[in-house]
Amino acid sequence: MNRLKKLRRSHGLKQSELAEVVRVKQNTISNWEKEVTEIDKKSLFLLTDYFGVTTDYLLGKTNIPTATNLNPHNGSTVLPGASKRSGAEELGAKIEKIFIDAWGLDPNEELSDELKERITNLVHTAVALSKRIDDG
Repeated sequence: MNRLKKLRRSHGLKQSELAEVVRVKQNTISNWEKEVTEIDKKSLFLLTDYFGVTTDYLLGKTNIPTATNLNPHNGSTVLPGASKRSGAEELGAKIEKIFIDAWGLDPNEELSDELKERITNLVHTAVALSKRIDDG
């Protein structure tokens, strides 16, 4: 079985959920798992950071994953099979996807600092408006 597929399953993720993390389509994850296409460099680094493994491990060049049980997002130990995605990370990925889709951005390109600032300001504004509505 492909290492990517093993890692994804061990973290309780669907292909579509992992695709959101890496900002690719679900069929891209499927093609990587079936070894129809190779993982591009940027996605490879995103995947290894997310799963806390080395590129050599993910690519099957070694059987030593190194940091498999460390959560790279906060340094805490993650129990085998537990999902590493916190609610905040999942929400962040969804918000990012909304803006990428809305503005027709390339999901494989890094967002500019200016765009990140605009998105942050829009989210703060939306939260403030939501609180006003809730407070009624």
